[in-house]
Amino acid sequence: MTVLLGGLSTSMYAQGTVQFDTTGGGLIYLGAGNGTLVAVPINGELLGGSPFTSLASFSGANSLTPVDFGVVAGDGSSYQVPGTPVGTIASLQVRLWDGSASSYAAAVTAGANTADSGLFNNPTGGAGAPPGAPATLTGMPSLHLTSTVPEPSMIALGCLGFVSMMVFRRRN
Repeated sequence: MTVLLGGLSTSMYAQGTVQFDTTGGGLIYLGAGNGTLVAVPINGELLGGSPFTSLASFSGANSLTPVDFGVVAGDGSSYQVPGTPVGTIASLQVRLWDGSASSYAAAVTAGANTADSGLFNNPTGGAGAPPGAPATLTGMPSLHLTSTVPEPSMIALGCLGFVSMMVFRRRN
């Protein structure tokens, strides 16, 4: 955006915008396979910007609502991505969870189904005068909401280690 002040031209810094809408991005599955697409409200957090920070969080009554099977959206709000100019590419991250936990960390601790996209690149919106629409999460990869239950082989290894310790202790 350029503003003319007394014959001097100055440029104002505008930040790119995004909205939590996965319509054009990857699908969200419940479980490790690609068989069950999410069709119920889930909780989520959108992170990004420079410095990297939480841009939006949806949990409880403000959960992300299904738009279609495997596709969710927030409340339609626009979120500025700090340090990212309008119309450029932003590094974002999405964290999702189900259940009643109020945060991603609490959901992981509780053993709820969770998913973390890792960093992905996404265009930003907001260009023009008046500012254009925020970009949806078209760069988001497909995510699988799964719990962090240990594999049976890990449980067996733990039991074997415990039994070994008891045998050696008994010998001493």
